[in-house]
Amino acid sequence: MHVFYYALGPNEFNRIRSCLTHEGTNQVKDSIIDMLTHEYELFEMRHSESIYYMFDRFSKIINSLNSLEAKDLTKLKLEDLLGSLLTHELAM
Repeated sequence: MHVFYYALGPNEFNRIRSCLTHEGTNQVKDSIIDMLTHEYELFEMRHSESIYYMFDRFSKIINSLNSLEAKDLTKLKLEDLLGSLLTHELAM
């Protein structure tokens, strides 16, 4: 993953990372969410770190968590699913 980050840049890396994470099983996805939540809970500014780099690290954690926020279709009500589909269709 680090090779992709340094080769592509942060925006492209986040887009690719979000695509890759959705291909995993629910167990893998839950593990990644747990890891990112742990990073979020322990987040603090590092010694001699600029605000820019701190915000960049924080944004990566938040963006990764947002990309994993897919709903579990096995627990989703039919009405909610249809509403989401209609909203998506109207947005297109």
